[in-house]
Amino acid sequence: MDVRQSAKQVIDFQRMTVDSWFNAAALFQAQGASVLDIMLNNSTAMPENSRQAVRNWIQACGQVQDLFKSYVDDSFTNLGCMLDAPAGKAASKTTKTTSKEGK
Repeated sequence: MDVRQSAKQVIDFQRMTVDSWFNAAALFQAQGASVLDIMLNNSTAMPENSRQAVRNWIQACGQVQDLFKSYVDDSFTNLGCMLDAPAGKAASKTTKTTSKEGK
């Protein structure tokens, strides 16, 4: 078996593992947000501006969660491209990506 093919299988397994973990974490976060929303709707002691602040916080957490997922997916995609590319071209793609991030 080719080393690149073995590495690609390991990366695919890791990607599936991270996706499963992320989906479980997203499920917990969604359930927590749902429970918190029910509590906020039934709370008469908390002022409306405080409830809105908590709702904004929940929304911000969801946006960061989506951003994190996109970063992880992009990283796995780049890693897959590096394994698929010929040996000489993989190094040049990595250098270009790193130089873009530094600007």
